[in-house]
Amino acid sequence: NKTEQNEGKNSIDILQLKHSVIRSLRPAFRWKAVQGASGYVFSVFDVRGRLCFFMITDSTEFVYNKPNLIRGQTYGWNVFAMAGGKILPEGEGDFSILERDRLNEVVRAEKSIREKYPEDSSEQLIALAMLYHGYRLNDEAADIVRTLYQKYPEGKFPDFPSN
Repeated sequence: NKTEQNEGKNSIDILQLKHSVIRSLRPAFRWKAVQGASGYVFSVFDVRGRLCFFMITDSTEFVYNKPNLIRGQTYGWNVFAMAGGKILPEGEGDFSILERDRLNEVVRAEKSIREKYPEDSSEQLIALAMLYHGYRLNDEAADIVRTLYQKYPEGKFPDFPSN
């Protein structure tokens, strides 16, 4: 697997949208800056490897707002750093866009969880993280887990009631 081979010192650290399902047709991409880079070559491609989008940017984040992404499809993306006319490390990821019926399931489940547990309680956050993980909404699940570790830095979460 090319991604696994490049995950080391010679790759760009992907901060958002590494391997995840997303809700939006406007995915947000983020990566760590590479020291000495003058810019980045960024591209999105479909499952068959056809280029959907390409740009050169000096930013380390980008919100895709082109009309050609389709719900239920999987896409890949990569970013290369440039410095002194040379291509430096690469980072890449993949994402799928949640189908409309699955999106509706997530929204209904979120509503149920928010009605069942107190706002921002550990129970609510854990239930949301589990929901997101189950739908491979990995970036959303990771955000919830970060919130939990901020609330409980020692990782000692209150007991989760079973009903």
